Amino acid sequence: MTTPNRATFAQLAGDTPAPTPAPDPAAFAQLAGDTPAPTPAPDRATFEQLAGDTPAPTPAPDRAAFEQLADQWEQATHFISNISPFLDHPAYQQIIAMGPPAVPWLLARLDAGPPSRWFAALHELTGASPTPPESRGRIREMAAAWQEWGRRQGYEW
Repeated sequence: MTTPNRATFAQLAGDTPAPTPAPDPAAFAQLAGDTPAPTPAPDRATFEQLAGDTPAPTPAPDRAAFEQLADQWEQATHFISNISPFLDHPAYQQIIAMGPPAVPWLLARLDAGPPSRWFAALHELTGASPTPPESRGRIREMAAAWQEWGRRQGYEW
């Protein structure tokens, strides 16, 4: 058994404070201003974007792109009477993916010429159904109902 030395007895008796540990050399250098502070870790959103886990922001829909897709869709589906193929068409799906910014452009399409079959797209994008039951199947009346709805909602085209 080892015999405690005088310093140990004094410490146990409470006559001397316990020795303080030597400071960490890196912390001491930082306090002395010799090294820069560590860079904080990036937040989760930044990390996920850098890691590719979150998509980059998508650009705002473009009117010219809309017009090109609308022309493409109308030409490809002009002679189709069944609704499924024209709702599944890639150009139609891309227009729907544009979201609410496409609504005034669709209303303009109704206004510009013979009304087309844009009613399903308008309903899908807005959730609205402004056509009164007595006007269903009457394309010009349906177009007028949608245009009136658009004006009441504040859309300009």
